[in-house]
Amino acid sequence: MFYLLRLISQLVSPLGCHSVDKTGERTLAVVTKVDLFPEGLREKVTADDVNIGLGYVCVRNRVGDESYEEAREIEAKLFRTHALLSNIDKSIVGIPVLAEKLVQLQAVSISKILPEIVKKINDKLDSQLANLEKFPRKLNSLVDVMSAFVHVIGLTKESLSKILLRGEFDEYPDDEQMHCTARLVEMLDQYSNDLRNGSESDAGEKFLMEEIKMLEETKRIGLPNFIPRTVFLTRLHDKVQYISSIPIKFINQVWDYLEEVAVMVLNRHSEHYHQLQTCIRLAGQKLIAKMRENSMKYMKEVVEMEKLTDYTYNPEYTNEYNKLIGSQNSLVDRVQARSSKVAINGFGVVEVSHLTQHTTLVPQAFDLKVRLTAYWNIVLQRLIDNTALHLQFSIFNLLNKDLGYEVLKDMASPSGGGIERLFEETPSVAVRRDHLIRSIKILKEKSTKIVRWRVNSAEDLHSCSTYSCSDSLPYPHLEMAEGALASVFEHATPRTTVKNVAPMVSSYKERIRPILDALENLRRLNITKEGIQLPTIVVVGDQSTGKSSVLESLAGINLPRGQEVVEMEKLTDYTCNPEYTNEYNKLIGSQNSLVDRVKAHSSQTVINGFGDVQVSHLTQYTTLVPQAFDLKARLTAYWKIVLQRLIDNTALHLQFSIFNLLKKDLGCDVLKDMVSPSGDGIERLFEETPSVAVQRDDLNRSIKTLKESKEVVASIIDKISTYAN
Repeated sequence: MFYLLRLISQLVSPLGCHSVDKTGERTLAVVTKVDLFPEGLREKVTADDVNIGLGYVCVRNRVGDESYEEAREIEAKLFRTHALLSNIDKSIVGIPVLAEKLVQLQAVSISKILPEIVKKINDKLDSQLANLEKFPRKLNSLVDVMSAFVHVIGLTKESLSKILLRGEFDEYPDDEQMHCTARLVEMLDQYSNDLRNGSESDAGEKFLMEEIKMLEETKRIGLPNFIPRTVFLTRLHDKVQYISSIPIKFINQVWDYLEEVAVMVLNRHSEHYHQLQTCIRLAGQKLIAKMRENSMKYMKEVVEMEKLTDYTYNPEYTNEYNKLIGSQNSLVDRVQARSSKVAINGFGVVEVSHLTQHTTLVPQAFDLKVRLTAYWNIVLQRLIDNTALHLQFSIFNLLNKDLGYEVLKDMASPSGGGIERLFEETPSVAVRRDHLIRSIKILKEKSTKIVRWRVNSAEDLHSCSTYSCSDSLPYPHLEMAEGALASVFEHATPRTTVKNVAPMVSSYKERIRPILDALENLRRLNITKEGIQLPTIVVVGDQSTGKSSVLESLAGINLPRGQEVVEMEKLTDYTCNPEYTNEYNKLIGSQNSLVDRVKAHSSQTVINGFGDVQVSHLTQYTTLVPQAFDLKARLTAYWKIVLQRLIDNTALHLQFSIFNLLKKDLGCDVLKDMVSPSGDGIERLFEETPSVAVQRDDLNRSIKTLKESKEVVASIIDKISTYAN
């Protein structure tokens, strides 16, 4: 919330204030320099034709070297004895009354916003405490580590059992990727299709030609119409070899998926144990890599067994063989009849015209194809079934036997860093934890301080809230407002009252200073970052309306005025620099020549120091030209001096300010701020920032490791030297 302090030196419509405070409810008009414009002032401030919500205060500005006390005495006498000003209500005249009003405004504002500040800080504190609760817990002992490990592994096993074995997805209802049993079935179906589609290795060959070539290459001295077993095994080996990469690829795909799922579940259940999370995840990945390797080995063995063995107990083989071999005689007859195509049960319509030159081998070739076709269905079924059973068995062992044991074994091994490493928190986590703890500490301090600052009674708060600055301001009411904010004031910096100081510091027992200190305390607590707008008084007014004078009277200090040098240059035409006279004499020498050219109605002339100038417009001012040129020459010569002084004074001031900063102010003021209660005292310097502490620890560990490495290398060199000798 802000209040507008609008200063006007003549009572006219205060233009500009309504662009900031559109309703005028928060505007307090201060009529300055009333001793210069007393006529009709009483009537105008009483009528309030321009809607000033907080009313008017009429003040006299301090003049010349008057002390603040002298200025107040003159002001009081003015409003007491002046014929016109003495008729104005005493509750709206004088710097002391303005001070009272400002104190009241700040007191009421602070009392209103403190409950909101407390609420916002408490909300933020609750949020940060919740974040800290979710933060990885610190493991300080072996018991903590083992307890956390058992807890995480137990939850992980249960979740994986649900989604991988039992098909329960209540923990991941909307994440289809975690509906693992369904995804595994889909992958098995695709695997089955890939095996069946990939087995058509001879699809591009003419019907029975692969078999005929094999029979021709395996001829031997022996009985006719007899198929050697090696022929069948060779064909079987070729077909199995053709699809051998599909099971390996499938195993890799499944374990990739299982690793992704397992890591996701492990991370979820170990999110509060960052040290443990990393170790468990790495150990889990190692375990899955080991299981993947076992599965790969198993599938390779299964494929190799299928290449070397032609056996099945499944009666489906015999049934399928008998069903297919029934078409043998029909095929032979059609080939001998030189038919081009024939429909064969189990093979559809096939081209047979190319078989006429191999009629003696067709029966054996067809028998070999039928046996291989009937047996191949059994091979594919076994591959699919064995893969599915193996995966299910591996998952079961992973969850019920290997997971907890293998992970703990890896974590506890020297290569895994040992259990002790789990006590060490990573630098990033340590820094974030420290930030959270520091933030919570600061928020608690904010809450404690502000609660201490809050109004002490509901009656005081009600009285302050219902106050209107346009009403009269009796002294007891101000005392009550101060009492309502006594807890705020106790945090203000005590100040010693001295003679001849402003009313806000002396006359009213430093009532405004505690308010300002309270606001400063709130700003140091970064209240504005929580979205709370602190009460602010905005001072506006036209140039020379007395803004600086009024503020100086209120605060009791002289304000630094950056434009003093400029103002002096505006009001004074003095220099002891002889350069002015020299420059003037050089320029004024062209005066007579200029006058002559103007009288001659010349259009242009060349003037020393000004160049080629137009002069035709001067013919009607011939009598004034000499004086005008003299003025121009003087101003031109003096302007150079003014610019030189501005530059020199600016440079000197900056140099002097820097000197004072380095030699006087810097050490004193910094030390003063550090040792003050608001600066948290020297003790805070003993605390090392988390980032520096982390870097220091990293350096110490690195130095220790390098020293140990150096000793180990030296020891090895000594042993080598001993062996060499």
